[in-house]
Amino acid sequence: MEKQSSGAAEKPAPAILSVRTALVACFLTLLACCVARPLRDPDLWFHIVAGRWILAHGAVPTQDYWNMFGAGLPWRAYSWLAEVSFAAVERGFGLRGLILFETCAVALFLLSVARCFVSLSRSYLIGIALTLLAALGCFWHLVLRPQALTWILYPVVILLCDQIRTRGFSWGLGAQLAATMCLWANIHVSSVIPLATIALLVERKGLRTLGAALACAFAATLFTPYFGAEWLSAIKYAGHPATFSIITELRPATITEPWSLPLLLSSSLLLVLYYRDSRVLSLRVLLGQLALVLGAFAVMRFIPFAVILTCALLARGLGERPVPLPAALARLNSRLVKRVVAVGLLLSFVPLLALGRGSLKRAFERGTDSNTVARSAVDFIESRSLPQPLLNSFEDGNYLIYRYADRNGEPRYRVPIDGRTEVNTKEAWTEFRAAYLGEERWQDFIDLVKPQTIMWPTGSPFVRILTSSGQWCLVYQEGPVTGTTVLVRRSVWEARKNQLDALNCFE
Repeated sequence: MEKQSSGAAEKPAPAILSVRTALVACFLTLLACCVARPLRDPDLWFHIVAGRWILAHGAVPTQDYWNMFGAGLPWRAYSWLAEVSFAAVERGFGLRGLILFETCAVALFLLSVARCFVSLSRSYLIGIALTLLAALGCFWHLVLRPQALTWILYPVVILLCDQIRTRGFSWGLGAQLAATMCLWANIHVSSVIPLATIALLVERKGLRTLGAALACAFAATLFTPYFGAEWLSAIKYAGHPATFSIITELRPATITEPWSLPLLLSSSLLLVLYYRDSRVLSLRVLLGQLALVLGAFAVMRFIPFAVILTCALLARGLGERPVPLPAALARLNSRLVKRVVAVGLLLSFVPLLALGRGSLKRAFERGTDSNTVARSAVDFIESRSLPQPLLNSFEDGNYLIYRYADRNGEPRYRVPIDGRTEVNTKEAWTEFRAAYLGEERWQDFIDLVKPQTIMWPTGSPFVRILTSSGQWCLVYQEGPVTGTTVLVRRSVWEARKNQLDALNCFE
């Protein structure tokens, strides 16, 4: 029995270049086009500004320039490589270029995951099925942001870990691991995730092999413009999800939400596989996977990493300990099945091409998602030359930085709060939170910023408080429930009431 299992484990993986591989690659690329959407990540806009600043100055910033209360305080652009890429694409090709960049990133993510899962499972069918499951788990988080780019690298790390686990450490594998980790460290500050994955997955070969793999990986994270000082930022803000729990991506997830279901399904399948044959995983790996799943439910931004790792462990388990098929399925001609799948992929190309073209066309026409990017509200503020200072919410801070920055990333105005949780001062965040939730101290944020104009999400109770106070006049609103509301001080409206229509102020 052991001999058969060993033989199955040594079965060569599918060839990297084949007709089947080309069909799968085309299918996944067309699938990425089908999910193309207008730009909707609020953080993207600051990343573009930071990239502009780096390109203009030929260096990375060491302090903040864009936040009203954080300007001059130490700050590191730990996503500098992604930010420079975003800024270069936006400068050369505009919003359409960014939409294409995001679509290409999604395609690379799908291809990277598929390569990993097919290689681990030694089956195209299993690998692609798990790829679609992992893609579904990441779909709601797939936006153009530095962390999403690391999802392309994560399957590469997992596959290298498996090769080190089965073959042992070599300088060739170490160099590939170091190059991947160096790229990761310059894209995002989350290098601790692949390091923890290496510690979890590199087994069987002893502590010496594990130590060599971790040493190569960690040393590579020090090759950044800050010489690895990003680790200090990661350590300093390690507990910030608890502080900023009102931010959607930092709040806990629940099992009833759609983005949680693929993770629950893949984890359940992994537990069933472990129950059927405990040799597919060591108990240490299983406990580590469960710890990551619990962490993902505690902070939902980690769900993509958890679902990718879980599906990878499923693929590895099915590749090393294949589950016996029912007799009816076993009698099927495997060549026939492969041909049917290949024909199915070919037939899907025409509808996928039409859907992908339509999705890209709609994304190009809209440019930005009005539900997450307050483009129309800022256009109104700019067209009416509403006075500064401007009080804004956390969600809109990064887009305002983008609109108020020049081509070199230099700000015309600073914002009181923005999407960088490591920059906002404790006082500003505390006062903003009270205003956002409509608490008794809502006036404190206004007293801190002393604004003439307020731009705020319509659904927040803060808007209702302001409109009923008699001190603020509502001059713009995208919708009665969603969208963005713009208000000005009553004295501003009285001086310009011939130019500004107010919904709640009268003579």
